[in-house]
Amino acid sequence: MDRLPERAFAPNDVLPPPKAASGTIGQALDAEMTLTRERTIALAGQVDEEDRRRLASPYYSPFDWHLGHIGFTEAYWILQQAFRRDRPRPLDALFANVPENPRAHRTALPARSEIVAYLDAIRQEVRQVLQDAPAAPDDPLRRDGYCFYFALQHEWQHQETMTEILALLAAKQNVAPLQSAGEANWIRIPGGSFLMGVDDALVYDNERPAHRVYVPECEIDETPVTSAQFRQFIEDGGYRRQEFWCPAGWEWVRTAPPTGPAHTALPQSAGGAALSVPEAPVCGVSWFEADAYARWAGGRLPTEEEWEKAACWDARTGGVSRYPWGDESPKPQHACYDSRGLGPVGAHPHGRSYCGALDMAGGVWEWTSSVFEPYEGFRAFPYEGYSIPAFDGRHYVLKGGSWATRGPLLRCSFRNFYTPEYRQGFLGFRLARGGRI
Repeated sequence: MDRLPERAFAPNDVLPPPKAASGTIGQALDAEMTLTRERTIALAGQVDEEDRRRLASPYYSPFDWHLGHIGFTEAYWILQQAFRRDRPRPLDALFANVPENPRAHRTALPARSEIVAYLDAIRQEVRQVLQDAPAAPDDPLRRDGYCFYFALQHEWQHQETMTEILALLAAKQNVAPLQSAGEANWIRIPGGSFLMGVDDALVYDNERPAHRVYVPECEIDETPVTSAQFRQFIEDGGYRRQEFWCPAGWEWVRTAPPTGPAHTALPQSAGGAALSVPEAPVCGVSWFEADAYARWAGGRLPTEEEWEKAACWDARTGGVSRYPWGDESPKPQHACYDSRGLGPVGAHPHGRSYCGALDMAGGVWEWTSSVFEPYEGFRAFPYEGYSIPAFDGRHYVLKGGSWATRGPLLRCSFRNFYTPEYRQGFLGFRLARGGRI
């Protein structure tokens, strides 16, 4: 799988663990996989012949490689690994994410029709085993339909990657005039422990196991930093003032000086009109930039533990929820997600967390100050290549999902992770202060 741009897409409602029906895994997954594939093909329809093979950024494979890789991954985990149907296909080597096939070599792609035919042939086999396969409670890849759900989450993540590529390929538009940026509205997070992570067999390995964590009292901003607020940092010479940058960040600025966020205009929806809203969260900033802004603003980035507690912990009961607003499946009134566009912060009061924070799901992925590390008791599954390579001390945790993320991956336990210079995704941040010693 393509690690750097691999991330968040999920269906509108939480897909529950599939129940055995008449000795088979059931039909719910078939419908969701069909809907998801329709969305993937619709995204592909927005890329012209010239751009589908092009590297929009060194961090991304060509658009159509992601399309084929979705099929390869589905075949590998469902047909080959779970059901032992080892039937190689001519395009498998092209769409495998292996060192022998680096991004720069992925531009020699076949015709779009050939890639779609590759996906269709794999999906035909997958639907057959989905309908006919008996339940296998002793096989971790097949229990509760795990292999199918894993392939779905992978496709949802690459759908967001494809949306990011579309944004990078699109011409940027002028940003609206600077308006009143507003001030941080600090929300107190009481000190104490909470249950972090989740014990759910269908989530990614790095989200498990659930464990109790103590978080000192701190404060967190009610909403993410907006484009207007970040522009004040730019206009105050933020990119030229070394005192705000960590040493590695200052070297990054000097080597390839940015002039602002990677995304200044985004599609309001797939194929929709460009959107540039000063009151929207700043989008397309690296960890280095987020950290520098926080110093300039007199705050800091929240730790992963602080962020997750603010998102899911209920002081009244001491319990935690799957989403900031509770356990109810995501709906449009809760968050900005599912490629509905990136609107102003605070526009979804029904998505407010128990502590009072807004926009902790959807909008933009939010950088934390925490290095991506395994929880105690971590076990890699279904393979070591997803999380373990990023436990290298160089990746930082992001939380919450973005406007291009679909429902289930908005869960509070989801952990995204990138290196500090990466800024091409739909990435933003909010501030914290106090607490951390």
